[in-house]
Amino acid sequence: MKILFILTVFVLAVSFNPLFAQDKTANNETPLRIIAFGAHPDDAELKAGGMAAIWAAQGHKVKFVAMTNGDIGHFESSGGALANRRLEEVRECARIFGIETEVLDIHDGELEPTLENRKKVARLIRDWQADIVLFHRPYDYHPDHRYVGVLVQDASVIVAAPFFTPNTTPTKRNPVFLYYSDNFLKPYAFEPTLVVGIDEVADKKWGCITAMPSQFGDLHSWQASTLPDVPKDDLGRKGYLLNIVKQRNESIAVKYRNRLIELYGNEKGSRIQYAEAFEICQYGRQPTMGELKKLFLLNVQTKNKPEKVIPWQDGSLLLSAELGKGIGPKIAYMPEESAFGWFTAADKVEWEVQVTDPGTYAIYLDWSVSDDEAGKPFILETKGQQLRGIVGPTGSWQSYKTIKIGNIILKAGTQKLVFKPASKFKTIGDKGALLDLRGIKLVPVN
Repeated sequence: MKILFILTVFVLAVSFNPLFAQDKTANNETPLRIIAFGAHPDDAELKAGGMAAIWAAQGHKVKFVAMTNGDIGHFESSGGALANRRLEEVRECARIFGIETEVLDIHDGELEPTLENRKKVARLIRDWQADIVLFHRPYDYHPDHRYVGVLVQDASVIVAAPFFTPNTTPTKRNPVFLYYSDNFLKPYAFEPTLVVGIDEVADKKWGCITAMPSQFGDLHSWQASTLPDVPKDDLGRKGYLLNIVKQRNESIAVKYRNRLIELYGNEKGSRIQYAEAFEICQYGRQPTMGELKKLFLLNVQTKNKPEKVIPWQDGSLLLSAELGKGIGPKIAYMPEESAFGWFTAADKVEWEVQVTDPGTYAIYLDWSVSDDEAGKPFILETKGQQLRGIVGPTGSWQSYKTIKIGNIILKAGTQKLVFKPASKFKTIGDKGALLDLRGIKLVPVN
């Protein structure tokens, strides 16, 4: 007997503030100005060194700031001698990357979220006239990391206020603030807005790591003293510690592979070996995804090449627009967005999917739609099953969101999945569309 499963899901409204206008910086007609805050002289280098090298190679201006001098970050030496040594190390990294660097004279482990330190952060951002600010999330094992997050967040609005630290010029408008990646889960886990491949500059990042032996080389360096199974000989130890950093960047690429493919396209995104990831902060300016991609130099034009979707190592299936087949009178693939647009009531998208692990899959929809076009019903169907839902607003056609819309059961073998409208509606000119569809992700529940 054929059983029809129907699940109705409502995609909730999502608030996202789009830009009302683009400027020269967003289009990269003038050099971008980026400032990255780390708690210690190695944090920004570890979290954003690759992206800094990419920006610098394109003529943009980058500055790293260590909020403490790192004077206790060693198991044999400390104090002024160690602080001076670490300053010279990050200066060498800055030379390698082609950027500027500054280390504040605050003792390691003693950074506090005071008004004076908030003013220091605000002055640094204002003096640099930053378009982009990178920093730690305020959820971390180390108090210095946490307080960098607090201080930068607290400065995020007042950097544009004319009478706060009036001896510096306010930013022309709020910068874009983004967090570095981390693996902490509470109060909430890191969710990457952007994942950037750094293969082309990886050697520069590894050169920087090698240039910081106080952290990644000495027998009594921080990493050698806290990681297990570190070789005792100098050559073996340095190679081992460098490989740890390489593995961390490789694990980011593996963990967020689906996001890399969404941003770079299947052909390039599936080949990226090393990556860095960043999450947009809710404070500061909220750019569209299109502008964010330009700010991070992700001007990738993907192509629609329908082909069978095969599972990743974790069993998940990414039904990207790039791999789907658009069918209907109006639907069109938009390479600048890596998405299907102009989705009328007569249009649909089909994917051929290879299922190797039968069972229940959680379904995540990646879409955008303007508020006035939202609210239309959709269907995702395959072999007697239908998953129904309502297209919720995302704020604008440029603002994409990903939300779980339900579960579906898949059998082993090749299957066809179809996404289409669930009702009729009129399309007149550019009015009357279901959504812009960037993809659907299927994740095994067990």
